[in-house]
Amino acid sequence: MAGWIHLNQLPVDRVPTIKQLNATLEFAPEKYSKVGIPQFLGRDELNNEIFFVDFGNDTNLGLQTACFFLKEHSNLLEWKFFDIRIQPNTYIRFGRMLYMLKLANHGQKVMSRGIQSCYFQIAGQVIRAKELCKSFG
Repeated sequence: MAGWIHLNQLPVDRVPTIKQLNATLEFAPEKYSKVGIPQFLGRDELNNEIFFVDFGNDTNLGLQTACFFLKEHSNLLEWKFFDIRIQPNTYIRFGRMLYMLKLANHGQKVMSRGIQSCYFQIAGQVIRAKELCKSFG
């Protein structure tokens, strides 16, 4: 969700509807087969390329992916990485479990409800990340 907020595809000042959340790539059926693979979302107002990577709960996978990605995309000074993380609540955990059990429609609805309940936490982290990006130049 953080990437979509960053790109102004989701609001920063209000909790989006479940329909708005479900329209994002976050719930694309192929997402869970792409764990660890950076996915391009778009460019922001400063022309930064915005990617998201789902690491699940595997921190080691996250580090491996970041190292590989940096090796493939040359100049380390051009990249800014932000780990927008929330503490998954019961809705998110249960929804994720349903999703993994191939009950995507039910899992999506439950996860969306969980995201709604912690949405301002995510939005706040995105606001801080955008401020840092501006200060980097």
